[in-house]
Formats: sequence, C-alpha cells, structure tokens
Amino acid sequence: MSDRIPAAIQIGGPVPHNIAAQLIEAITTADISLDWGGESFEPITLDDLIAHLDPATKQLHLNDDNARGGIFDTLEIWLRENQVSYDRQTDARFEFDGMAVSYRPTIGEVTHLATQTGEPTVLRFELQRVRDNLRAALVEQSPERVRTALKALENAMGPDVPQLEPLRIAP
Repeated sequence: MSDRIPAAIQIGGPVPHNIAAQLIEAITTADISLDWGGESFEPITLDDLIAHLDPATKQLHLNDDNARGGIFDTLEIWLRENQVSYDRQTDARFEFDGMAVSYRPTIGEVTHLATQTGEPTVLRFELQRVRDNLRAALVEQSPERVRTALKALENAMGPDVPQLEPLRIAP
C-alpha cells in the first residue's frame, strides 16, 4: 500500500522507564509531527516528550499528512511489541475507508471502519442481522433468538476498548 493518507495517533498508558528512550527513538524515526503540516517531532529527552503531551488528555498526539497507507508502520509495531497503548485514526481517501484502530495490551488490536472524525462505525448489513433476529424473537417469544441477536450485535461492534489513559512513565 503506497498511497499517502492522513493519519493521527494518540499514545497513552504506562511506558516502563527502561524503554522510554526507545519510545523517543521510535517517534523520531517515524518522521511525524505534533501538528498537521508541522515540522517532524524529534524529542531528545524524556522531558521533551512529556512537555509535548496534550494538556487536556495528557496523551501524546501525533499526525502525518502523508502516512504511507494511513498507518505508522514501524511506530505501531514498536508500540505493540512493547505493550504501549495507542489509538489511530486514518482518513478515508481514494478507495480506502476511514479506520479507527486501538491497541490495548489487555485485548490486543481492535480495528473498525470510521467516519472522517475517527468515530468507529458499524456496517448496515451487520445491523440487519441483529434487527432480523430481534423481529423473529418478538414473533417467536424466543429468548434464544434474543441471545442470537445480542451475539450478532457484539460481533458487529467488536470488543469494548477501554479509554486511552494518560501517558505516564512507569518505574
């Protein structure tokens, strides 16, 4: 995938102190910025990194107007390998749908189609299965059909993803 697609990533949760320097290196080599269209963010020290956390969320928010395939390939791999939580939003562009990707060490990576604002979406045909099962459950007065509908809804929505925590350096 060589198309260039705007993408944003928020990094949060605990980062063990012994890998903080590696996180700085992973961010620096990713060639991404703090602002859309901004200069590459190249923190040198842990204090540099912490000074640029979003004041409201205390997470690190990074952007790339031209992310290859709409992902932060090497950075995301590093974050998953080191069990550091993140959320990524990729714009819809060309033949690609928007994506919302979340990684939490407790559940792994969860991917959804998303709106241009990064909100996860569910496809209509997936919800039609839920509706059809609920209608049948009403007609049949069947708890089993309700359970089937609930299972179809859970499959369409995917697992609940915990809120991204503030970034903190853990001992």
